[in-house]
Amino acid sequence: MRPEAELAVFSRLGGTFVTPIATLVERMSTIRGFVSDWDGVFNQGTKGEGAESTYSEPDSMGTNLLRYALWRKHGQQPIAALITGAENPSARTFALREHFHAVYFGARNKTAAIESLCRTHRVSSDRLVCIFDDVNDLGMAFDIGIVAEL
Repeated sequence: MRPEAELAVFSRLGGTFVTPIATLVERMSTIRGFVSDWDGVFNQGTKGEGAESTYSEPDSMGTNLLRYALWRKHGQQPIAALITGAENPSARTFALREHFHAVYFGARNKTAAIESLCRTHRVSSDRLVCIFDDVNDLGMAFDIGIVAEL
């Protein structure tokens, strides 16, 4: 698809780009990985005593397709990480199964988690995509190259 065609499809579905699509296309050419919150991104974010969050195969396929596209473009495995404020067995299982580079549990300061990830994997935060769903994720999103709020 051409960027203009993608914009038209997204707009028909009710979406709005905050960043001009030409800027997104330019930024995507430099992306080397992604970081994501867990609850509300890979599931509905439902919480309760004894409730465990889950994930679905479309979540797995979506992350794998994103990683594959980045690998094809750059010839190296992109960084993939989960950063969550909770300790979540499903998130751990998912990240291990999908061979993510890192999982940060109990991350009260998600900005510090981003800094640690970037330092460890020698990647600049502006070369990452951040996927999140809540106000407490804004800290990790501020210095990221591309932000996707669900």
